[in-house]
Amino acid sequence: MRFRDRIALLLAGRMGRKMTPARREAFFGLRTFSLSDFVLFPASVPSSKRLVKEFPFSIRSGRTRKVFCRGKFVSVVESGIGAPSVELVGNLVCKGGAKVLLRVDFCGALSPDVAVGDIFIASAARSFDQVARHYYGQAQVPADSGLLALFTERLRPMAQRAGIPLHVGQVCTVDLFFAQTDEMLRKWAESGEAVDMETAAVYAIAKSYNVAALAVMVVTDNKLLGHLPYSADAEKLKKIVAGHGLLTRAVREMTPSLVELARSRGGKPAL
Repeated sequence: MRFRDRIALLLAGRMGRKMTPARREAFFGLRTFSLSDFVLFPASVPSSKRLVKEFPFSIRSGRTRKVFCRGKFVSVVESGIGAPSVELVGNLVCKGGAKVLLRVDFCGALSPDVAVGDIFIASAARSFDQVARHYYGQAQVPADSGLLALFTERLRPMAQRAGIPLHVGQVCTVDLFFAQTDEMLRKWAESGEAVDMETAAVYAIAKSYNVAALAVMVVTDNKLLGHLPYSADAEKLKKIVAGHGLLTRAVREMTPSLVELARSRGGKPAL
C-alpha cells in the first residue's frame, strides 16, 4: 500500500469513529469529507459535466464534485441510471445530511404537446418501478411543493425569453429503456406527460429522509411520435443542447437561493 493511501485510510478511520452510523455510511460510500446541504443530483455523465462547466471552479471530492458559486460550494453527485442506482446513491446523499436534491437531467415525452428540446418540471412522479413503491408506499409521489413553486417561478420567465416551452406535469418513472414498446408507452401516457427512469425513486427516497427534491429535465425524444433517442437529426440536437444550456444557466443563477433554502430546512450540517 502506498504511503498516501495509508495516510488516507488512517484519517478516514479516525474521522469515521467520530461520526454517526448514517454519516459513516455516507462518508465511506461517497468517499468525500464534505457534502453540501444543497446537492445537484443528475443521473447521467453528460448532464453532470455540463452542470460543472457552468460554474467557474470545481474540484473532485471522492465520488462527488464540488462547484463554487459566490463563495459557497455545492456538491454535484451522479445518481447513476435507473431507480436501483438512485436507491444506493440517494440513500448515501441523504444520510450525508443533504437537505435539498435537484435532479437536472433528461427525459422522454409521452404527450404530443411536449416536444424535443422543451423543459419539463416534474410536479409529481408516477411510479412503475419497485424502488419508489417500497419507500413511499403509493404509486404517485409528489415533488416538494416549496421547491417546485420557487423553481417554476424563476425558470418560467427565463424560458419565455429564450423561446423554449416549459411544462409542469407528471413524469412516469419506469425500469426499461430499450425494451419499451408502443403498448407500454401508450399505457404510461395515461398517467403522465413524460417518462424517465429515476424521478419517482428520487422523490420517494428524499421524502423518507424529509429532504426536499425536484426534477427538472430536458426532453430528448418522443417515441410515440417517432422521435427516437440518440437521433442524428441536427435540428433536434440543437434544441436539446439549447434547452439543457438554459436549464444549467438557470441552476447557476438560482444556486444562492437554493443554498439558502437548504439551510433554512435546519437539522445538522451536511458532511
